[in-house]
Amino acid sequence: MVLTDTSLADMDEKQFRAGLSAKVDVSVRVAQVFREEPLDFVLFFSSLIALIKNPRQSHYASGCTFKDAFAHRLAAEWPCKVKIMNWGYWSSEDAASSDDVKQLVRIGMGLIEPEAGMGALEVLVSGPADQLAMITTTKPLVVEGMNPTERVALLAGSGPSFIQTVSKHIPDRSGEIHVLKRGMNRHRKMADLLSRLLLGELSSMGAFGEKAVSAKEAGGRIGLAPLYGRWFEESIRSLVQSGFLTRDGVSYRLSEGVLTDREALWNEWELRQEEWLHDSSLRAWMVLAGTVLRALPDILTGRKLATDLLFPDSSMRMVEGIYKNNPVADYFNEVLADTPLAYIRRRITEDPSARIRIIEIGAGTGGTSSLLFRELKPYQAHIEEYCYTDISKAFLLFAEKEYGPDNPYLTYKMFNVEAPSSGSRALWGEFDVAVATNVLHATRNIRQTLRNAKAVLKNNGIVLINELSRHSLFTHLTFGLLEGWWLYEDEALRIPGCPGLTPETWQEVLESEGYRSVYFPAEEAHELGQQIIAAESNGVVRTAPNRRTVWPEASAKSKAASLSGRNAASRERSVSDLPAQAAPSNGENPAASEATVSDLPTMDKYVKETITNKLSEALKVDIRDIDADESFADYGLDSIIGVHLVQVLNQSLSIELETTSLFDYSSVNRLAAYILSDHGEGAAQAWKTAVRGAAVSLSGAREPVSEPESMAAAGPLPDNGPGSKLGQPARMADIPPMSKEPIAIIGMSGRFAKSDSLVELWKHLSEGAELIEEAQRWNLSEYRLRDAAFCDRGGFVEDIDKFDASFFNINGLEARYMDPQQRLFMEESWKALEDAGYAGARIQGRSCGVYVGCLGGGGDYSQLFDEGAPPQAFWGSAAGSVIPARIAYYLDLKGPAIAVDTACSSSLVAVHLACQGLWAGETEMALAGAYSSSPPHGITTGPTRRECSRGPDTAIRSTSGRTGSFRAKGSGCSC
Repeated sequence: MVLTDTSLADMDEKQFRAGLSAKVDVSVRVAQVFREEPLDFVLFFSSLIALIKNPRQSHYASGCTFKDAFAHRLAAEWPCKVKIMNWGYWSSEDAASSDDVKQLVRIGMGLIEPEAGMGALEVLVSGPADQLAMITTTKPLVVEGMNPTERVALLAGSGPSFIQTVSKHIPDRSGEIHVLKRGMNRHRKMADLLSRLLLGELSSMGAFGEKAVSAKEAGGRIGLAPLYGRWFEESIRSLVQSGFLTRDGVSYRLSEGVLTDREALWNEWELRQEEWLHDSSLRAWMVLAGTVLRALPDILTGRKLATDLLFPDSSMRMVEGIYKNNPVADYFNEVLADTPLAYIRRRITEDPSARIRIIEIGAGTGGTSSLLFRELKPYQAHIEEYCYTDISKAFLLFAEKEYGPDNPYLTYKMFNVEAPSSGSRALWGEFDVAVATNVLHATRNIRQTLRNAKAVLKNNGIVLINELSRHSLFTHLTFGLLEGWWLYEDEALRIPGCPGLTPETWQEVLESEGYRSVYFPAEEAHELGQQIIAAESNGVVRTAPNRRTVWPEASAKSKAASLSGRNAASRERSVSDLPAQAAPSNGENPAASEATVSDLPTMDKYVKETITNKLSEALKVDIRDIDADESFADYGLDSIIGVHLVQVLNQSLSIELETTSLFDYSSVNRLAAYILSDHGEGAAQAWKTAVRGAAVSLSGAREPVSEPESMAAAGPLPDNGPGSKLGQPARMADIPPMSKEPIAIIGMSGRFAKSDSLVELWKHLSEGAELIEEAQRWNLSEYRLRDAAFCDRGGFVEDIDKFDASFFNINGLEARYMDPQQRLFMEESWKALEDAGYAGARIQGRSCGVYVGCLGGGGDYSQLFDEGAPPQAFWGSAAGSVIPARIAYYLDLKGPAIAVDTACSSSLVAVHLACQGLWAGETEMALAGAYSSSPPHGITTGPTRRECSRGPDTAIRSTSGRTGSFRAKGSGCSC
């Protein structure tokens, strides 16, 4: 093959075909000649040029691209392995003397030596990867198409693949399917009534009526909390699909003849539920859905957390019946269990001494686990470990108590399949089987989730997934009200309206992520709403550079024994290896006998100690490891355990906290300060009772201690003066200092002179470019004073007159009278949010503050308006406070909207206030910045042109047009 080094534009067809056919013809002939042969494998040699852009080599690049695609097609059709190697530049005397190669060497691209090339070929042929690219580099180099944020690891082989033989030994359960399908009619009837109840509840809140309203207006009518925006949209879509709502463009109204009488609908529910209670496949769903629907108004408005209903008192009793002791759930759990049991039997047959390690991801209440434990009893001697994991410590505590005593191989770990931690205790490829039931859908990116799940499997390890197969109103009205249900960001892969994936999508995604032999053991039962997916890992693990997948501790502060190697004795088998430190219960402690009344706690200390003790008990964390300024989440607190912890604190301190208080004031110090401030009376009463009892104990009960003496001994009650509530903090010293954790800047945008973006500005600055130029937009001589020095230079922003008003829902009249500074700031605010990944629905309704530095409030734009200017001229130009309000209104933000004018420091002060708001917990996000510009030629009068021409008179304008900031020669600012 002779390559012509010519651009495509200068290449004739004959030259192009010559380079192309060398690859195409040989590839096709190989397939034709060997298609009937019993081959072990086929190996195609291609080039790196198929993966990068190489000018003047289009014919060769096209041929290599064809070869790669052709090889992948053969791999899908031929029974043998088909592999591809994309070579870089091989060493030779001719190559070494080539000017092109010399240039490549200068940038870091070397030549492949034979020994290194053969080593790479061995990795490809003997390993699980089907395609590799080989290049030699002489220094760190990122080649086009390479992802520098990711590394690929090939796990060593750990025995033969069993999934093909295992799939052939799964019991036939088709007879059970027919029995289960007979109950589907009752499911449909209940779903219909639930749909009408949903409409009744929403209508009773004022969402819908005979007059059509938009979804946003309907949500506003009921005071919809931002958390439930996507849930509400899906509810509307479902009600339209059911015929209960009629859609008129973007508005919705009740369909004719639809019953929305809440009382009548609930009466019908009461009549039907007795029948449904006898159906064990419906009973748990009916109780859960009915409970949630009755509380729907409180949930949607944020007055009550959905977790309080799904997990009352942090218990699992409401949801357990969904996942076990339910014919449908049990059927799918049994089908799922068939695969690991067949796998274990096969392994034992091959190796009687085999020891199997199983991990369950997101085990939850153990609906799958409990059945597996029962089935694993005969093989208990071969189970080295069953690792029970979840992101909620509540489930681990539940499992330890419920399943631990009867299953000695159990270990417990907090594990988030979305974000495995990094560290030295790497556990790549440690498990033979991974089980995940109804958990993988509740992640942001299903591809990344599958990569993380694959990382814990051995090469040829099996993943077993039990997941939704279709959208269901039952799940929407229950688990759909939990935040995790709507985490997904890869909407194109999900079933519309829910986070589930169809069987076809599961197969496509699993195969694309390197899982092989994907099959569905319960394919005939998919219409029941669930699916079982089994697949095998090919041993190729994708991860971030220099990071390894490890286990986070069950508690971030726990000092319990960690998992190390295969030593079962050192594993963290118990969630509570270190019990909470107990306080002495009587006076037997020698130290206690020396205590005096002056040692009694102040009210502030008492509240903090109570919080610390109860947190330690709830999470089974050593009390000595709790830092008063650390977030509760660092110790494993979640909304489920939070329900129980709040109840305990309320009882102990005689107060009435909401569960949300634990997350609004998420440390011991912050929660204590909040309790003292807003619940001081109840806390004071509990403190007085505790102190009185402690004082009596210290005095040996010889003489009763009067309340005034005991209170004085413990320290004075905080008092804010006349009329203050008992127990409110009196001094700033009583309030713990605000924890100033680092603040992340997650998005930026800006426009400056000759710079339409920050990237352009940084480039100009790094090159030392001059951004100040002579004014061309107006004739300054008209304003120049005779014989006076003046400045004719300035920094000029382009396209200041271009503004997409409709994008921001601003009408043309208002946009015309809107100061260009406001327009620019709105545009750059949106770009900053885009840069952060929070533009649009992701920021809507969030507690986000807007802090805008607006020097001088309005500019001189208003001087262009005549006396008949409409009202829009005022808030479009004169009022500087309007711009933060505009942004907050447009984005539906719930935080403060503050305009800042501290002259030249306005932007810095705006950022400072934003940081203060974040540290104080007033906001969860902040948008901060400033604008300062003057309108262009043709739309300005006043100080802009005049100040440029009268620099010396103003005493702030530089006569040279250069600022000389922070220098002795600085003579003012430029125009």
